[in-house]
Amino acid sequence: PTVQQKGGKGGRIAWLMSFPNSGTSFTSLLVRRASNTTTATNYGMEANPGRDGMSAPVHGRSEAGPYWLHPPHWDGDGGGSGGDDYYEYDDGEDEERPRSGTELGRSGSYPIPPGSAWVLTKTHCGGRCVHCPPRRYVETPASFLRECLSGSRGVPGPDGGRAKVRGSYAPDLVGRAVHVVRDPFDNAVSRFHHEQKEHRKRGERGRAWLDRYPNDPSGFRLWCADEDRAADGPGGFAYDGLAGRMAGIPCRSEMYRYARWHDLASGAAGTLGLPVLRVHYEDYGTDLSGTADALLDFLGLDRVGTLPSFRTGTDYSDYFTREERAAASDFMGRVA
Repeated sequence: PTVQQKGGKGGRIAWLMSFPNSGTSFTSLLVRRASNTTTATNYGMEANPGRDGMSAPVHGRSEAGPYWLHPPHWDGDGGGSGGDDYYEYDDGEDEERPRSGTELGRSGSYPIPPGSAWVLTKTHCGGRCVHCPPRRYVETPASFLRECLSGSRGVPGPDGGRAKVRGSYAPDLVGRAVHVVRDPFDNAVSRFHHEQKEHRKRGERGRAWLDRYPNDPSGFRLWCADEDRAADGPGGFAYDGLAGRMAGIPCRSEMYRYARWHDLASGAAGTLGLPVLRVHYEDYGTDLSGTADALLDFLGLDRVGTLPSFRTGTDYSDYFTREERAAASDFMGRVA
């Protein structure tokens, strides 16, 4: 991991900037386990609700997010989702930090990070959809930054469930960023596997999709071909004049999204003047302990817990030929 910019100013939110399926969940879990503190997210619907059924904001003054992944259990007369502002809680020796009042699977129940630390906060920003036309994923620097600051919160719904309300928070809440990067070819295959998982959850409603795209290299290549047709058809575009370099590149729409996303993510962090720690997903397999220490140091957290195991050895070499990888790498270099 490397720090790309030092100094900086702003709030105590540290963005976890990651293109989907590039190690977001593991990075957040690693920080929680290693520091024994909770993390946050822009997407309140994926976090446990507070006692009042609403997503619990990290900052009481910012109802639009971000939100604690494990909402704190507040004693006394505070509001049901947290009430008081996070900044009002320090790490005094005689004061026990509030703990999360819910438990999320094996993640357990974690204390809130000390006030001197940065809160690792998931954001996928924009330009990341799958099987969608370019108008939905071609972003400008300004629109991408807006999406980095946007998310949704859960509120009690009329049917007893939870409803989603979108919102955006102020950039001055953000003080630094962790930028996670994964090999683009492995990332594309992982995105396909995520779609497989999501369609299996749908039962019979996902059967036709699963029948069309078997979970193997042939199914992946057909999925890629259909993804590319969505970009090349009506409403498509010429990839900034690079159409002549697209021949023979499977999943070129995915490669375009990947390259542009990382370029725009670097630009968004630069616009806000954020110190950035760049972490490669592959670092978890080669030096898990050292990568964890770099993350915790960057976030101002102590290592007090045990590290989760990281599964290595997944081989996707048969999903792309050597020639396809070379052509796609050239293409992405020209897109970024």
